[in-house]
Amino acid sequence: MALPLLDSRTENGKIRPATRLLRIVISECAFLVWKLRYERLLNVNTETPERVIYPQEAKNRTLSLINSRLEVDMALSNKRRYGKEAIPS
Repeated sequence: MALPLLDSRTENGKIRPATRLLRIVISECAFLVWKLRYERLLNVNTETPERVIYPQEAKNRTLSLINSRLEVDMALSNKRRYGKEAIPS
């Protein structure tokens, strides 16, 4: 809930462009951790009592999720396509 309060500023007080990237990465990773935990606990079959999520699977899903979210962010901040309605970069 406090993620919008997070900002990284330069020495002269301007917000760095990497702040939006940092917010995206933190929020998406937190959501993915939640999803992986509940996927492991709630998707229980009678054949496999508890699903194991391997580190490589978690890494691949994290990279995929962040890349797809960044593609959406880059598309929405495209000033040539959206003009004044683009998200400020």
